Amino acid sequence: MNYDLVNLLNSKIQDLNVSVKKLRHTGEDYAKAYTNYRIALAQELLRLKNEGMPVTIAYDIARGNNDVAHLKFQEIAKEAIYSANKEAINSIKLEIKIIQEQLNKEYGGPDYYYSLEKKESKQLLNYITNLQQENERLKEWKEDLLKENIELENIRKEAIEYINHAQNYETMAQVMPHLKPYVNSDDLLNILQNESDDE
Repeated sequence: MNYDLVNLLNSKIQDLNVSVKKLRHTGEDYAKAYTNYRIALAQELLRLKNEGMPVTIAYDIARGNNDVAHLKFQEIAKEAIYSANKEAINSIKLEIKIIQEQLNKEYGGPDYYYSLEKKESKQLLNYITNLQQENERLKEWKEDLLKENIELENIRKEAIEYINHAQNYETMAQVMPHLKPYVNSDDLLNILQNESDDE
């Protein structure tokens, strides 16, 4: 019995558990960084529009703002960490698969696992059970996140509709602080572009 491979397999399964749990946190950090950037960009676009900046160049000017650019950097950095986390999970999965294939090759396939001692069999079963439970929790979290996104999308549409009916830029400036969590810069740019066309 190759205990080195068994121990290595157990170690990789533990690493996979840690990485899966870490993925949720890195994903949340990336989402927050993205939100902060879009809000700051929308605010800067509105400020430039109120100062008379043409819509055609306001977007590029807004992105060159020091604070906005810094938030964009934070977004890119968080996204890189999140992507690296996912790649690490894929790498660990591949290593586990290779180790399992090696064990199957050395001990005659699936029958090998039945030859393990009770303690080792129970330990492997616990690891598999924990992984299944973690996958179920991730599915539930994904479903909850999807529901929240649907709710936020509905609020965003209502916010855009409200801004579209604002009487003037002064009114828009008053309501934007309350609506900014739900309206991104692309929505605002479209609104401002429509107003410019109407003029």
